[in-house]
Amino acid sequence: MSILYNIKLQSLKYKKSYVNHKDIALIYDKISKTHYSSKSSGFLENYKKIFSYLDLKKDARVLEVGCGDGFLSHLIPDSLHYLGIDISSKMINEALKKNKENRKNISFEKVNAMDFVKFASDNSYDLIIFSFSWKYFDNDFQNKIFSILKNDGSMVIIDDFADNFTEIFNDFENFKQANQSAISKINLFNTYGENTEKINKGLISLGFSQTIFLTFERQYNNSLDYLTNSGIIPELASEFGNASELYSSKFEELLKSKNFSLKKQKNYICIAKK
Repeated sequence: MSILYNIKLQSLKYKKSYVNHKDIALIYDKISKTHYSSKSSGFLENYKKIFSYLDLKKDARVLEVGCGDGFLSHLIPDSLHYLGIDISSKMINEALKKNKENRKNISFEKVNAMDFVKFASDNSYDLIIFSFSWKYFDNDFQNKIFSILKNDGSMVIIDDFADNFTEIFNDFENFKQANQSAISKINLFNTYGENTEKINKGLISLGFSQTIFLTFERQYNNSLDYLTNSGIIPELASEFGNASELYSSKFEELLKSKNFSLKKQKNYICIAKK
């Protein structure tokens, strides 16, 4: 299913990111070897569709922000130049290991994206990709990202729909109340995933003229394994500070006891063009 928008909408600012980037780096360092990027059905076949919607010329420059273990880089044609950046040093190490063919057009760099955009030249990238990372950045960063795209450039955002996690977010709110040592600092329902209307309005306000939404589903044999190794439960448990690993395990046990199941998950791919 795809939906095409080509209309001007009122400006809508994005929310601020809800965890600091140091926390994110620590979380993804811990799950770098078990990360779920390539272990569920629905990813590969839908990621391939991205390039059918883009008219990328030979030697086009591609930037992926939050590249993780470099899964998406395997779909990059040899004719393009790809740079994947991530704040997690261990994720970058995994990406380098998986680039077994040592393709000359593929490179990775461990860097905080907030620092990277400060020094990136305007109009320097043909395509910028955010695979489950757009939610971590504030409005100022998003404006800068728009400026380093070429005048005819495109941006791709891949993420979850918020209603995938309604049940687990309710369970976590109850879990926090039962463990009052946690200090609530996350508005989960407003930050972890967006609906397509809000995403579309935000991108139009940045200056994109056209957005295309593709929706797809992923399936998991073990949903608790997915929720841990994708970073979702560790991110929730980061509210407990130094005790986050302990409470992450406790929350997993709670979900197991109620036979929590997440068999299917709805996701979107947004392709935005200047």
